[in-house]
Amino acid sequence: MPGLSARSPARTPSPLAGALVQRLVPIAGVVLVAAAYLIQVRSPLRLHFDAVVLLRMADSFRAGRGFSPPELNSPHPIGFPALVALLQALHVASAPVLVLVNDAAVAIGLVCSFHYLRSGLFAGTHEAPVHLSKRTRWVICLLTATSWVLFKHAVIPITDVVYFGVSSLTLLVLVRAWQRPPEGRPTSAVGPFAWVALGSVLAACSILTRTVGITLLPAVGWAALGQGGPSAVFEYFRRRRALLAMLLLSALVLAVPAVIAVAHNKYVWDFATRYSSAGSRSLAGVLQQTFLDRLADMGEIVLNVSSQAFSPVAQSFFPAHAALASTALSGALLLAGLVGYVLIGLGFWAARRTLSPVAVYFLAYTALLLIWPYRDPRFHLPCLPLIFGTAALGLMSVHQKRARAALWVYVAGFLLLGCGAVVHTTRLTFAGDRFADSYSDRYADSYKAAYGLPHDDSKVDPEAVRLLREY
Repeated sequence: MPGLSARSPARTPSPLAGALVQRLVPIAGVVLVAAAYLIQVRSPLRLHFDAVVLLRMADSFRAGRGFSPPELNSPHPIGFPALVALLQALHVASAPVLVLVNDAAVAIGLVCSFHYLRSGLFAGTHEAPVHLSKRTRWVICLLTATSWVLFKHAVIPITDVVYFGVSSLTLLVLVRAWQRPPEGRPTSAVGPFAWVALGSVLAACSILTRTVGITLLPAVGWAALGQGGPSAVFEYFRRRRALLAMLLLSALVLAVPAVIAVAHNKYVWDFATRYSSAGSRSLAGVLQQTFLDRLADMGEIVLNVSSQAFSPVAQSFFPAHAALASTALSGALLLAGLVGYVLIGLGFWAARRTLSPVAVYFLAYTALLLIWPYRDPRFHLPCLPLIFGTAALGLMSVHQKRARAALWVYVAGFLLLGCGAVVHTTRLTFAGDRFADSYSDRYADSYKAAYGLPHDDSKVDPEAVRLLREY
């Protein structure tokens, strides 16, 4: 029949509708992620060994005893405790406010990462830069925000998340200092070395937040050189000796907190003792174990799976094969970590002609972690956008068309696992009296004591109970 065989003309999608979808999807993603973070302000104070020490440092300062009384023997710099002491002075120090501080640091870190990844990771010149597209940068920030490493620790009052925000702002300023306008474009009213000075101040703040901020110092030096290289810097300062003297004085001032932080850091001394006391064979063993630890840490980031959280899940769903499942996960983490480092290496190789301060910082940070003899995925937290960005460049350098399809499959799986981390963390936030049994074995009885529940007095930490009641 003619009526059945006739076909209506195919409808072409409206450009306006496509543009609207492209704008609404990122907005919806930002709203959902922001809501997931902000809802955690309802969480009780989440204790962690470092969190207890940091909050006690702030209390010690408020009592007039300084940030590092002898009984604490704290390895932490004073930046975060000083921030908590300020909140205490303003009478707003509480568990919800500490979560909001971390949320603000996450927002600053993601916004700065989105902008410096535009041309700051590997930007050869203004004429031929290596860019990550706006969509790719948005996906990188989404992966960072939904990583269990960041989401979990954003609810805990420790230094990692605040350092992520401050160091990301530092990198954005250093990239601005490093870039020079192309020929024919007017120079900025703020000179490049003013940006370097601002970046130096922010780097000092980063060092005072976490000692690992010393890895920003090579990036500061690289930003000072600029894209013109050493010869351009020499020519610039040849007629500006007063400015050179001022900058050298600023560098000396910047070095002071770095030297003090390193000299008084317990982890640094433990690190030095471990390596200096090891013989040739045991030194090789330490280095080998450290390398395997870094692979496992990277694997947890790449797969977006926490090995610590996986064990009870395996015990619940596969009680007869829990040990086998844990062994299989350990192997998968090592393999995924190796793939992650290979892609990062390919990313550096694909855009190796000129490294920006961001890439210099990433190299310095990674080099330090490769010899740092401790196992914890959160060590990588400040570099999550750099890990994903560099790996994306490495993947696209292999085969761009196939890489795009593989990348979207990976992103979907990563986000799905990230939703699991969000659900788990949110469930703990609203657990009520069950929070004590669900959150931490180490502080379970301390929570029960603070909540007035039956507990074992021998396992109660009095300082933890005091902090839970105070915050």
